[in-house]
Amino acid sequence: MLNGGKLWISNGGTAEIFTVFAKTPVKDIVTGEVKEKISAFIVERAFGGVTSGPPEKKMGIKCSNTTEVHFDNVKVPAENLLGDLGKGFKVAMNILNNGRFGMAAALAGTMRSIIVKAV
Repeated sequence: MLNGGKLWISNGGTAEIFTVFAKTPVKDIVTGEVKEKISAFIVERAFGGVTSGPPEKKMGIKCSNTTEVHFDNVKVPAENLLGDLGKGFKVAMNILNNGRFGMAAALAGTMRSIIVKAV
């Protein structure tokens, strides 16, 4: 069961599928100790229990519907785990690295059009 929430989710009010990072209990195979580690999941709004707050009033990037997203006893199938249990940080870093390339490309295109207009 997934419970909790997250603020400032891009397209949170319209998205049907979410990549969610949550603390999960993971047993250390050497010591037997159970620790909470981050795991990554694909969560669908259709699973039930996924709700969104009202859109945020933002100064910029207004083309994206940004909201809070809440998870209330959402049943997530085991096959929706991304990567291994407790290895969600690695998944998150890969996602962020890909986003950085996309953002840089978008900004380079924007700068080029601004320079053309300025000239």
